[in-house]
Amino acid sequence: MTKKVLLLKPLSIDCQELEHKTIAEFKFKVPKQKTVVIKGSQLNAEARKYASTAKVGDVVLLFDIKLESGERLAPISISIIK
Repeated sequence: MTKKVLLLKPLSIDCQELEHKTIAEFKFKVPKQKTVVIKGSQLNAEARKYASTAKVGDVVLLFDIKLESGERLAPISISIIK
């Protein structure tokens, strides 16, 4: 994923586990930055600031993903490509 796509509102992740489901909360981690707890499916200002520091080759993590239905998803790793 490009950094530009990562910064879109709402965050767009093409993942079968998320099809027709809504994210309620997740944690967001960029290398060398602190973890940010996100309520909803959009990056908040702090997370967007950290995402803007990501470099090509970095892996950004979304984990502790909770859906509105109460389900939990496995972590998602996103490699920054440009």
